[in-house]
Amino acid sequence: MIGELLTLIGGGVLVIFAAILFTNAIEYLGYRMNWSGSFVGAVLAPLFTSFPELVVFLVAVFIYSGEAGEAIGIGTLYGQPFMASSLSYGLVGFIAIIGYYMKKRSDLVFEVERELIIPYTFITILFPLTL
Repeated sequence: MIGELLTLIGGGVLVIFAAILFTNAIEYLGYRMNWSGSFVGAVLAPLFTSFPELVVFLVAVFIYSGEAGEAIGIGTLYGQPFMASSLSYGLVGFIAIIGYYMKKRSDLVFEVERELIIPYTFITILFPLTL
């Protein structure tokens, strides 16, 4: 029991350091390629951060084949985006409200660059169709 708990905590710490390294690398890539921050954050970062879900899906389906593997694979593909979006939208809203009350923001309106209209529209229309 203690070993599993330490493994879980160690894995969490490793994920935090890997996330910091990934964020710096993806920002540097965007800077070197002269891409906008919104493009890097909305298109490039999700492309690379979806890799763990792909690995879990492939392991579940091909290594743990059968009904259980299929259920885990499908749950990973459909569950993770809903979990991430529900947590991140709430967190972004919470941080915006805190920034507003700390006088770091003048209003609660988020500005999105116009070139992101195509990827956002694409995801908004096509993702619900997969359900």
